[in-house]
Amino acid sequence: MITKKFSNSSQKPLVSILIPTRDRADQLYSALISALNQTYTNLQIVVHDNSVNTDVKPYIKDLLKDTRVEYYKAKDDLSMTENWNTGFAFCTGEYFVRLDDDNVYKNNFIEESIKVIEDRNFDMMVYSCLYTDLNNSEYLLHEIDETIYQLSSKLYLYMEYNAFTDSNYVLYSKKLLETVLQDDFNLYHTNLPDRFLHYRIINLKNNLDILIGFSTIPMGVSRYDYRPRHKSTDSLKRINYKSVLDMDEIVQHKDCSDNFALHRALTIRYFFKRFDTNLEDFFENEVLSSKNYLMLSYLGQISQLKSNFSFKDHLYESKLFLVILIHMLLNPFAKYELKNNIQLLPRITVIFIYRNFKFIKNLILSRDREDDPVNLEFGDNVCSRVINNTYNFNNIKSHYNFYKELYSKFL
Repeated sequence: MITKKFSNSSQKPLVSILIPTRDRADQLYSALISALNQTYTNLQIVVHDNSVNTDVKPYIKDLLKDTRVEYYKAKDDLSMTENWNTGFAFCTGEYFVRLDDDNVYKNNFIEESIKVIEDRNFDMMVYSCLYTDLNNSEYLLHEIDETIYQLSSKLYLYMEYNAFTDSNYVLYSKKLLETVLQDDFNLYHTNLPDRFLHYRIINLKNNLDILIGFSTIPMGVSRYDYRPRHKSTDSLKRINYKSVLDMDEIVQHKDCSDNFALHRALTIRYFFKRFDTNLEDFFENEVLSSKNYLMLSYLGQISQLKSNFSFKDHLYESKLFLVILIHMLLNPFAKYELKNNIQLLPRITVIFIYRNFKFIKNLILSRDREDDPVNLEFGDNVCSRVINNTYNFNNIKSHYNFYKELYSKFL
């Protein structure tokens, strides 16, 4: 066991909250307010500013008067991963959490996390969150229940790979992170640095008896409502993904936002290459076969566009779909998201037919591409209510019953 348990309530450990930021002054203000608004008050809040186009400091000037806030300006233009690592170096607390500048916490997040960690002697505690998306929508991944789950290595690996958690709502023991850092990587590494960190923790879990807790109770807001996924200027890129999958460099240097599915495959593959772990066979046989990495990359590329408007793009997309369908037929029992290819074949076929129908419809009606609509006021309002503890999480749609659809599969 790694965590030091604090049984004396008068001894409240210092918790470091790292807020890395870049050119999002308004959202940074909300993030910082949510950190300062915590019911748990023994905090070190590190704002590490990597902005290049905006002077964010004047926006948060009044909040910097709180002595718990430390502001640092990056000397160079850093990548996201470099910014996270540089900011982490200033964190001195016995517990650590990272809050992205576009997200906010519920005011009891830190207090509840510390309470559960101390009561259950966990080494890290993972909470769910509320997501805001385009078209004024909000949703939960997990239906809310009151159970505190202890995650197995296999379940947590599956959850991390599928992005069923958000690392903004993970409180780590600093001693756990110090143990992880003995593998000679920086705390954050690769283009999916939080996922890769969690893979490393999962790899250590069995040997070191690391205890990881999870709750479906949402402890904040992760915002996607201001990010248009599809823009009028988008086109279907021609990329040789077969050669990309053989490159280590892309894991560290290429932006993951252009094809998240590709980088999920690259990061898990990179992890298995760098660490000798008994989880690789489980992943290969139950979650995602390495035979399907290229197929996943193609699907990720296709998903970048809602539908095609040019004949050239449509031909290329159709070619990718046909390659995927043939691959599924030739590898019917290769795993993809806990299912076999043959089980997914009808769904992919329907999507292929539907996309062809949409292209013909766009062509006949002479439709042009449009940007996804963005309404900042919607997300701002949700965040404000969560910070002020007036948001009602009841009756918000959820995608999964965690116990029935995830936890019970890994018992």
